[in-house]
Amino acid sequence: MNTDNNTDIDITDEETKEVYARYGLTAYTAQLFEIELGQFLIHVLQMQNLVRTVEELDSIVNNISQKTLGFILNELKKKTKLEPRLEEKLKIAVDKRNYLTHHYFYKNSFKFFSKKGQAEMIAELNALRELFEEAENISLSLSKITRKLIGYDENKIEVLAEETMKAQIKSYADTGSIRSDF
Repeated sequence: MNTDNNTDIDITDEETKEVYARYGLTAYTAQLFEIELGQFLIHVLQMQNLVRTVEELDSIVNNISQKTLGFILNELKKKTKLEPRLEEKLKIAVDKRNYLTHHYFYKNSFKFFSKKGQAEMIAELNALRELFEEAENISLSLSKITRKLIGYDENKIEVLAEETMKAQIKSYADTGSIRSDF
């Protein structure tokens, strides 16, 4: 920490870097949860025969990718009956993700000025990351069940995901950008 001025945060300080690194990892994990919950909604729509063509699927994927996490959960609650305990866990994860994204640093800014405060921030971020991992795993399990019900082959999905990832990495290595047509 910069001791010359108590209101400056020393961004070269290892503990400060660790807070930012943990925040980034936690935000990344929250985004994985968001993506998987959106996938579950897409599969529910397919199961309910609300998606019949590739064009409709593309349109729904684009639409859902622009919606908020809260919107996705609310749509799922309209379209399917989730077990109350799971629904509550997902709701808590949505609320905590919103806190992380919109309020975390504002509510914790004073903690940056002490090692104890930074340790508390890191502990909270670790707990949030674990919550988002659990929510992602719940969403993934629900997605897998739904995919099985609509006849998807999990092995083919894994192969397709791997091929898509390799193609994206190659595209980025070759052009410096990620293709949007995957």
